[in-house]
Amino acid sequence: MHKKMEKTNESSAITDVLSKELFSSLLNNRFTILYGLRCSGKTFFIKNMFLPFFRDQTNILCDCLDFEKLSRLGLKGDDEYLEYIKSRSFDVPFLILDEVSLFQNFPALFRLLKSFPETHFLLVSSVSIGYLDFLKRKKDSGLSFFYFSSLLFLDSEADFLDLKNDFLPSLRVLSSRVQKDSYLEKLINLISLPDIAKREGVRTIYVLKRILSLLSSRVGQYLNSSLLSELYFSLYDRSVDFKTVEKYLSGLEKSFLIKRISRMDLKDNKVLGGLYKYYFQDLSVQKFFEESSKSPNKDSLEALVALILESRNIPFWNGFFYSFFTNEKGKRARKPEYIDFAFYQEKNLVLVQAIPQNMSFEQRQDKEETLGKIKRRALRIMLCEEKIESQMDKRTISYLSVLEFCGFIKFNKSNKT
Repeated sequence: MHKKMEKTNESSAITDVLSKELFSSLLNNRFTILYGLRCSGKTFFIKNMFLPFFRDQTNILCDCLDFEKLSRLGLKGDDEYLEYIKSRSFDVPFLILDEVSLFQNFPALFRLLKSFPETHFLLVSSVSIGYLDFLKRKKDSGLSFFYFSSLLFLDSEADFLDLKNDFLPSLRVLSSRVQKDSYLEKLINLISLPDIAKREGVRTIYVLKRILSLLSSRVGQYLNSSLLSELYFSLYDRSVDFKTVEKYLSGLEKSFLIKRISRMDLKDNKVLGGLYKYYFQDLSVQKFFEESSKSPNKDSLEALVALILESRNIPFWNGFFYSFFTNEKGKRARKPEYIDFAFYQEKNLVLVQAIPQNMSFEQRQDKEETLGKIKRRALRIMLCEEKIESQMDKRTISYLSVLEFCGFIKFNKSNKT
């Protein structure tokens, strides 16, 4: 991967922050979990950025064990992996375990690791592990979670401003578009989707691909499994039950290909169900499916903002509330209003409207007016690809570029992802 990327001293500010946060987490928690899309650069980051940082900070030993390499040595199945770990003397206080998702019986692995009380572990996974998700919901005090984003390798203004850029680090070192397309096709068709199909019991991979194509051309739209089932029938003249669609969406989300975001009722501060937005966890993958669907998406900026928030470990939602007006019959009526992003920074509510270059003046005005209708105290941001003239009092709304937004938001240290 990796001639161009071996300029490890030129890592981005986000990479540096993540290294510091992982280091702090390893010191203070028995288990730290780093998860993210397969082939997004997690192993490269650990070996070439985090471990050198760790060694610079302390002379304490930190070892690394890669289960994918162990599988190549002939070890097969959970039992042989567990026997290998039992036979190994953990004489280091910190141990990194890469590709722990290869374990089918993860609770057995976790119980074994807990039997080494003096060792702190960094677990790296390309799949959401149900047992860890269960522990996270219980808010286990010994666990800390971090999401790994390919945005970590974007370290220049041009990178952030060019939404046509290649985000996966493996793509950024390939010279031609043909090579990049070939790499993406192999990653998706020969690795990611077969993995999901095997894990979730999916027999028809082409249905998975079609669902991803539907999502890629509808980033920024509110959807659910029933609506996607109807869309699938209208486009392909084949029926797929909404329960099957839900199962496939769950598998795609567990593999970090997509992320489902709920709406937050900004009046009652409640998370709502029913309708969701689906964002791709990597824009290179999103563009791959946009091209296959022959329906380019117009909301790449919104997708990028979702990735930036995710890379900073920040939980976020799509904002929702009702505004009230008097209709033509003189009666009080209500209208649903939407905010692209709602999240908290240092206990302050932050509301963001994403304004891409191709948005019309009328649409910009509508989004700006919606921000002004929020009655509760909040930081209001219009996030722009270009400078725009406001029709409102600039003391109430901030106008930021993507780079300014990245400087504004801070890495979330609570780890409540």
